[in-house]
Amino acid sequence: WRGHLWIAPDWIDDADRGLQKPARLIRLDTLGHRDHADRPYHYSLIAPIPRSILDGRHPAPQFLGFEVVEAPDVAWPLQDRPD
Repeated sequence: WRGHLWIAPDWIDDADRGLQKPARLIRLDTLGHRDHADRPYHYSLIAPIPRSILDGRHPAPQFLGFEVVEAPDVAWPLQDRPD
């Protein structure tokens, strides 16, 4: 999204419109990570994302290095959720 790598820990389904959208997006490509060319996944984070940021209970302070977008203006058809 917007040319960066994000994780969407929660999704909101709008069955009436046939859409789903992320409740929040957390940017990953600015966090410390290791590349893995020899594994089924592309990279892993060096430090975990706190649960309070993943579930939206705590606003992500910029000084901790987390970029969070609440209720981003993006949606996909229900059957086409990105992996």
